[in-house]
Amino acid sequence: ALQAKKHVIAFEPLVRNCRCLLKNITANGWVDDTEVFPLALAAKPGVAQLYGAGTGASLISGWNYASNHSAVPISSMDIVFGKRLNGERVLVLVDVEGAEYQLLQGAKVLLASRPKPVWMVEITLDENRPAARNPYFLETFKLFRNFDYETYGINAETGKMEKLSGEQIEMLFASNDKTFIRSFVFMEKTA
Repeated sequence: ALQAKKHVIAFEPLVRNCRCLLKNITANGWVDDTEVFPLALAAKPGVAQLYGAGTGASLISGWNYASNHSAVPISSMDIVFGKRLNGERVLVLVDVEGAEYQLLQGAKVLLASRPKPVWMVEITLDENRPAARNPYFLETFKLFRNFDYETYGINAETGKMEKLSGEQIEMLFASNDKTFIRSFVFMEKTA
């Protein structure tokens, strides 16, 4: 996105990852096109435990069976952005290792903004979870539907993006179908 001269806003709670990100931004001369927030996104502000390290850290206790954890600052998209992005064309990439629903609980202003952002969200059913399936899997998709988004998934067999109905999402949940990979796209509902 930065190579294409698009403004980027990034959130990174791990100090080591944030340093690497800032070094990359500086080395490429992108300092004027980027905002970096050294915090995790959640439903509300505060401090939370981040489990694991590197690119697999999560706010979900025991994620990827990690026992190590560290305290990190958290806030919500609604607090950080408010209505600032309303009227802008926005692409939101979410890879928060199991805490998608919690992030979305704090992003309702952005979810309701016009034009609607396009969201690319990694959502897993049971991968890396310490004990059970994702308790917010179906609720995550329902939340997007409640804000008039359509869901698209990438079919692992064909490699094509396909529109998914609520019934298809429920079938994925019930059957643990691995045909669709874990990345989903949410776009404004068309007439």
